[in-house]
Amino acid sequence: MTDAGLTGVDLWIGTGGAPVARLVLPVIKPKAYLPVHWDGLGGSFLAGVPGKYSDSALVSLLSQSGVKLLKPVQYMDKWRLDRTGVQPVANTTVKRALGFSR
Repeated sequence: MTDAGLTGVDLWIGTGGAPVARLVLPVIKPKAYLPVHWDGLGGSFLAGVPGKYSDSALVSLLSQSGVKLLKPVQYMDKWRLDRTGVQPVANTTVKRALGFSR
């Protein structure tokens, strides 16, 4: 990051909960966090996300650090990162084609 002249990043896409975040946040200083693989990888994709995103320790740490949490709701959720930040983007057609109701 130093070589690139960066003091932080706009988006961190990761996993590992609060223990990993405690190590990563001070280094990359993200504005937003998008969790991946919080739901495990053993279930059927077509059954959809088995449960809501939940990690209270990480949610608290991100909030204290001023990092926006982007909570995924369903597989194939979509976001756009641009100069204004990270915003959700509808992906209804793809989700419907897969049989997801949300």
